[in-house]
Amino acid sequence: MSATTRIPTESPRRRGALLPTIVVASAVVLLFVLFTSVWTDRLWFVSMKFPQVFTITFVTRIVLFLVVGLVMALAIVGNTALAYRLRPSTRPGPMASELLERYRETLESRFVQIMIGLGIVVGLFAGVSGASQVGTWLGWLNRTPFGVTDPRFGFDVAFYVFELPWLRWVVAMVSTMLVFSTIAAAIVHYVMGGLRIAKGDRRVTTRAAQAHLSILIGLTVLMFAVNAWLDRYSYQTTTNQLLTGLSYTDDNARVTASLVVAIITAICALLFISNVFLRRWMIPVAALVLAIVSSILLTMIYPAAIQAFEVNPNEPDKERPYIQAHIEATRAAYGIDQVEITNYDAATEATAG
Repeated sequence: MSATTRIPTESPRRRGALLPTIVVASAVVLLFVLFTSVWTDRLWFVSMKFPQVFTITFVTRIVLFLVVGLVMALAIVGNTALAYRLRPSTRPGPMASELLERYRETLESRFVQIMIGLGIVVGLFAGVSGASQVGTWLGWLNRTPFGVTDPRFGFDVAFYVFELPWLRWVVAMVSTMLVFSTIAAAIVHYVMGGLRIAKGDRRVTTRAAQAHLSILIGLTVLMFAVNAWLDRYSYQTTTNQLLTGLSYTDDNARVTASLVVAIITAICALLFISNVFLRRWMIPVAALVLAIVSSILLTMIYPAAIQAFEVNPNEPDKERPYIQAHIEATRAAYGIDQVEITNYDAATEATAG
């Protein structure tokens, strides 16, 4: 009998254990770093006799992380799943390429896994962004009127301190959610054949895909209109080249321009939503192009022209009311607006040398 020599081989199970070990070790190190940071903050607040501040802030941060991450993940994953559900039962023709066909097969065979992974990634990033706004949220939640009215728009000054920052962040997050939902839905519609790019083919989308994308784009454009509306009030807290607050150009050009842009953009959003029934992309797309051109003209070129040709040649006279209002507001904020100024003649009794 001939002896058989066995060559030792590396166990696949042992070789595959390296990556999970690295992942677990990295997670442990990350959790330890987070724990030490949080515990250090807690010890500091306890030493300052304000443990409740740490508790409220810490719990609020966790709640914001979970709520914002969950809402963002559900919105994007939900629209992606809806686009997959609205896929056509039969494709009108062959796919544009073999690569696109493989993408479709991968999406169909691993749809649940892809949606879970997408939801986790989106939820983590959105949750971190939400947790970073703990101060903004608590300020809005516990807002208190200042009792001082803004002379330009008639709001209590607390609106600019507590409400406007939170509203701007909410609008930004909803806009981000709608933009990514639109992109994800458009990709799925395209991969599954609901959205086709073909020359000479007027009907490039199915009715379901067109309705879905029209509503998403319309809501996205509508959020841009809300953002332009809030821009009117943000000029009160914007630092320009002269001061923090309204300048002549802001008051006489940018505020009105933002209002006009908000109205134009809102009309454009309604055209996109009505495209569910019109089913003609040319009308809302043309309106969107006009809205972008109008925004550039009204919010950039027009204020620059006002500043260059009307303000700069006579800046002291144009800006004097706004500088005076800024000084008065600053004096009132520091509590020195009631100080009486008395002039006196200084008498010097000392002689030179």
